[in-house]
Amino acid sequence: MCILPPSVHNPFFSVIIPTYNRAHLVGETIESFLKQTFKNFELIIVDDGSTDNTKEVIHKYLSDPRVKYIYQENKERGAARNRGAKEARGTYFLFFDSDDIALPDHLEKAYELIMKHGTDKVMWLHGAYNAYFKKNIIHLKQKPLSGWATKRLMKGCDIWIATMFIRNDLFYTLLFDEDRSISGSEDWEFMIRASFKAPIFYQPHSTVLMRQHAGRSMNSPDVAKRSKLSVLNKIFLEKNISHSIKKYKNKAFGHGYLFIAISYFSTNDLNNARSFMKKAILSTPAMILSLRYLKWVVRVFLFPFMNFKQRYNRVLYLTYNGLCQPLGQSQVIPYIIGLSKQGYKFTVLSFEHHYEKDFEKEYQKVKAQLDNAGIGWIALKYHKYPRFFSSVYDILHGIIKAISFYIKEPYYIVHARSYVSGMMALVLKRLLRTKFIFDMRGMMADEKVDAGQWTRKSMSYKVTKWAERKMLKDADAIVVLTEKIKTYLQSFIYINTPITVIPTCVDLNRFPLRQGTHILLKTSKEDGNNSPIPSLLKRGTLLLDKDERQQMRQGLGIEDKIVIVYSGSLGTWYMFDEMVEFFKAIKSIEPRAYFLLLNKSEHDYAQRVLKEHAILPQDYMIKAVSPDEMHKYLWSSDIGIFFYKPTFSRTATYPTKLAEYLACGLPVIGNAGVGDTEEIILENNLGAIVYKFEEVEYKRAFERAMQLMNDPDFEKRAQEFVKASLSVEVGVKMYKGIYERLVFSEYIGDLI
Repeated sequence: MCILPPSVHNPFFSVIIPTYNRAHLVGETIESFLKQTFKNFELIIVDDGSTDNTKEVIHKYLSDPRVKYIYQENKERGAARNRGAKEARGTYFLFFDSDDIALPDHLEKAYELIMKHGTDKVMWLHGAYNAYFKKNIIHLKQKPLSGWATKRLMKGCDIWIATMFIRNDLFYTLLFDEDRSISGSEDWEFMIRASFKAPIFYQPHSTVLMRQHAGRSMNSPDVAKRSKLSVLNKIFLEKNISHSIKKYKNKAFGHGYLFIAISYFSTNDLNNARSFMKKAILSTPAMILSLRYLKWVVRVFLFPFMNFKQRYNRVLYLTYNGLCQPLGQSQVIPYIIGLSKQGYKFTVLSFEHHYEKDFEKEYQKVKAQLDNAGIGWIALKYHKYPRFFSSVYDILHGIIKAISFYIKEPYYIVHARSYVSGMMALVLKRLLRTKFIFDMRGMMADEKVDAGQWTRKSMSYKVTKWAERKMLKDADAIVVLTEKIKTYLQSFIYINTPITVIPTCVDLNRFPLRQGTHILLKTSKEDGNNSPIPSLLKRGTLLLDKDERQQMRQGLGIEDKIVIVYSGSLGTWYMFDEMVEFFKAIKSIEPRAYFLLLNKSEHDYAQRVLKEHAILPQDYMIKAVSPDEMHKYLWSSDIGIFFYKPTFSRTATYPTKLAEYLACGLPVIGNAGVGDTEEIILENNLGAIVYKFEEVEYKRAFERAMQLMNDPDFEKRAQEFVKASLSVEVGVKMYKGIYERLVFSEYIGDLI
């Protein structure tokens, strides 16, 4: 399209921004216009008697010839907008609030619509917008309003002033009402009068962020009541009002009373909320048939019996992983304990592997931990066989339990970890109108294909991909582990939900940094100069502090070894053969190399692979370790390793062990093609990446890891990185932001 060049004397748009004591916000609003792709506009800021440093903030923008500053005594927004329009020279006026944000194409999209229909036809227009709350964008579902808009506007303000453009000649026949009694709703009153004179056009692209904060005038129920009722009285007491407008009176007052009731409910003033709900139904009896009214009847009148408002802080956390398993203890419990301390009431519904050894002992330990944190727990039995049918049974069982629990304690958010839980949450969202967080964790169907368990033509794959599409489309929030998979998902046009990257984090209470363990290598004189690694790293004597690490190493008989550790499962995704090949290559240049394998139950398989590669029993140890003791064995090690199959589905993977290794001060050796691992390790100098599974690459990666192992600053750097990016505290903060956005979005649709 042709973008008109800037013109100080003949701008196409005049953007008029009234402001009052918003020095902390107005700068960002101004900057959002200076970044517009459409340049032919002027920006008029009307300071309505601010007593803060608004003038100083605006002054730095006056070097741009398009920006003009006007100061007047406080007369409220209607008067400030009229004052700005008096100075405006544009063909179309835009009245923008000083706390909202225009996206770069806001003016461009309006210009395109005007040019499409012609300036002779487009008297005024408005567009779509989203809310902006604590740095979270809330995507609003809006019904397009176009044509003769009076009937819709009588029910409430369907148009946000920041999206409304009006041709100058139409504006001058209207002007904003400067009556202070309607302040807060003067834009609604203005639009109703505009709707009498011309049809409105709709621009469907969201180009404005409506910032929500405590200082918004309409956040106050008293302001909402005063301004809403003043506008309605002003309109319907007008002597010259036509009969066609009078017929909307009862309905307009009914919707106005409902708005006021919702506003009072949002501040927990139930008496006023009930009073205005009654006035609404008396004014418009037919409203009892509307879903919107019925929804708020339940909330306002059944609150004492159902604790309905408390529902907004209640979360049902669904996980198909058992809390008694290591993954549940490291990647579920720490998060929900952290979030429960932020005021959210959690109940976890999990599927426990009751047939496993020591299950009862782990169950009692977890239950005591959750009880102490005030977290409810519904522990169902996990069924492994028969395949497919067992999963279907678990899903149905989980849904029934979740519904029966809702009847006792209504919850608002269902946080579903991975796909099976997501399928349950999708049903609960439809039946109970809950909010649904799809915490993906990976690409389940593609993982099965990459593992050779399914084909892309199999029914299991097709059903899972269908369910994945439904969950991604209907979820209210999506959480993924890596930036790479977020970028991939954003290419799907059916996903309109915000996607948040929260990597696999580590609980630093369970994996504290080892203390006083820095390793110094003393080079032996008998070493020759033919070693493939630098002399600094040649075989020598380990000089260690006498601490818990040293005691552990002595107890394990590895005090003089360089210990390469792997913790976790060995099947499917983990390239154990390649890890053993890596160790064998390192052993040929470093006789003190020792392989420590921390694994729960695959010992026979591990020993078979080690034997096939001719690794001697004295050079490795396989040990089952409880989650509570894992950090001690990592402390006792020197380098952490993991190799994953670099397939498509692995782009969604963030290895749990990466954060655990780093938290315990270990340099990490990983392979390329696994989520964001390569970028994280290399950009932060935390280890080495293997690009090819061959001996030369193995030795290069080991050399780099040894350099970091002997870097006196490495442990501190690793700990700082984990604290800033991979700690549970960071994850809790990000999840809290999602929860706050979902809770707030319940009101935003009815309170704008």
